[in-house]
Amino acid sequence: MKKIVNDLIKRYEADTITLEEAANVFACSLRKCAGDDKKLLDLIRSLSKRYNETGAPLLYRMSAACYEAIGLGKGMNACGKCLKMCDYEAAPGYSVNESLAMKDEQVTGCKEFNVSVEENLHPAKGLGRYFPEDACVVAISEKEKVYCYKEPDGALVLLGVENCNQDILCDEDTFIEGELPFYFTATTHFVSPVFKIGMLSTLLNELLLHIGYPYMRIKKKVLYTAPDVRLINEDDMWDDPWQGLDLENVYGRNVVLKKLEAMNDKALSQPLKEVLAVAALLYDDLFIKKISEPERIKEVMKRFLKDKNI
Repeated sequence: MKKIVNDLIKRYEADTITLEEAANVFACSLRKCAGDDKKLLDLIRSLSKRYNETGAPLLYRMSAACYEAIGLGKGMNACGKCLKMCDYEAAPGYSVNESLAMKDEQVTGCKEFNVSVEENLHPAKGLGRYFPEDACVVAISEKEKVYCYKEPDGALVLLGVENCNQDILCDEDTFIEGELPFYFTATTHFVSPVFKIGMLSTLLNELLLHIGYPYMRIKKKVLYTAPDVRLINEDDMWDDPWQGLDLENVYGRNVVLKKLEAMNDKALSQPLKEVLAVAALLYDDLFIKKISEPERIKEVMKRFLKDKNI
């Protein structure tokens, strides 16, 4: 990345590339570093040493993009400060990296999937009371109650929905190799909704990396819709299995009063819609076959794309 940065700064200062073009190239390249906080912080340090150069507006945009890509949103305050320094605002509902990679209101630099969004990506059913009227919430799997939507800051939220109305004992471990993790009640058990959206997260990360999509934060939420549901061991779960997952549990009895923040359809770029459509095509089959390991998901994804000529 440092080589790319040096080249872009030289070209920008020599007036052979515009500020927008240079920031675009950088944002499209940064995905390779996303998730590697050490590499991102090292890159930010090298950029900060050069803030007094003529390329400062570009350096601040690059730094903002790096800060946004730090895990769990820990760099968002610094990201905002960098954006103020270069008088830049991200497009509503788009991440900084998505916005920097936009041209003529379209996210650029991505491979295209030859897949019909209209045929394979559909609005979520039965969730209207929890969202603003114009919110765009898409179904990845109605069967497993797994959905996606965009927040105003550009984060993509993976939403699992659970309607059990009992006391629930959460457990993210498996008792038998090859089985899925279950949550338990006094009368039944069901697959962990955290596991379900975690599986989707792995799939989406592979698809986004495959097409070179600019970085955006991926959050996880579980919406418990029943009025009397209670997670018996919720406090204990944050100590280990849920720590570092960028996860939030949301209760329907509270959400009806204050809707979940979700953007409309305009916050989903065409490349992202195509990624979500492919995820919708793949998800149920992966779940039925209990394929959750990143390498196996990547293998299935590549075989699927090749077989379907996508």
